[in-house]
Amino acid sequence: MQTTQITLRAPAKINLSLKILGKREDGYHELETLMQKIALYDELELSLTGELGVRIHCQNTELPTDESNVAVQAAQLFLNETGNSSQGVHIALKKISPLLLAWAAALATRQRF
Repeated sequence: MQTTQITLRAPAKINLSLKILGKREDGYHELETLMQKIALYDELELSLTGELGVRIHCQNTELPTDESNVAVQAAQLFLNETGNSSQGVHIALKKISPLLLAWAAALATRQRF
């Protein structure tokens, strides 16, 4: 089977303001937030494979690689909804360095004042 691959970038963002308005009936919180995208991003490389299921690889070992990972959940939902349950997806996730994010947040805060 031929492998099909796509690479996507997910832009990072920083919260300039975050206010918790209350708790919703579903247990989540209602939020009011002001966010700004920044010029850093995570990169997702998705490959459609002949192997069943969804596999994920990430250099950040603190992230879950099981069904609790939202990228795994989204890929599984995609396979189910498109009728591709006889195929699988491999996800290679390249996360932004936390140090770069901290630097970007500090710079944005400094520019705000």
